Amino acid sequence: SGTATITGLPENTTYTVYVTDGDGNKSTTKTIKTSDLVYNIDNTAWTTTFKRAITKASSGSTIKMLQDSGNATDGNDGGAWIDKNLTFDMNDKNFSRNMLIGVSSGVRGTIKSGSISGTGSKYNAIVNNGTLTLTSVEIINPGNRTSSGVALVDNFGTMTINGGTYSSIGNTVCNNGTLTVQSSTI
Repeated sequence: SGTATITGLPENTTYTVYVTDGDGNKSTTKTIKTSDLVYNIDNTAWTTTFKRAITKASSGSTIKMLQDSGNATDGNDGGAWIDKNLTFDMNDKNFSRNMLIGVSSGVRGTIKSGSISGTGSKYNAIVNNGTLTLTSVEIINPGNRTSSGVALVDNFGTMTINGGTYSSIGNTVCNNGTLTVQSSTI
């Protein structure tokens, strides 16, 4: 068991990866396309889904988007919950979602510099139960909301919205905690 790091791989290239043990036995072959790697964790690990990036990250890590994506999870399974102190740097990319991004109680999170576009789903874009700062984020849901009472952003903890635009048909921001809004359009 161990970890191997490969750097300097050209974009839009496909690699076949396997491990050979001391007896020359090959492991299962895995095909990796660099174009499928959407999230970077502290410039040391890459993955295809936001949920996997959260799992791989350590508390205090920064997850950075490398390209536009709608791939938050491996399926619509309740969303991607940030369960440790993290920064999600959207890197001026668009995250097209069909489920929510949640921040767990007791966790400090930052989401910055990008856009989250809805698909007209019945789900929130963001649910905060911890401490969350949104900086220069645009969250737009141009579609019809399919569940009444569902807000684009639901805050049950402490949230600071600093810059950005938040727009939805129906409820946009629902505050049940402490909310500070600065230099933003809601």
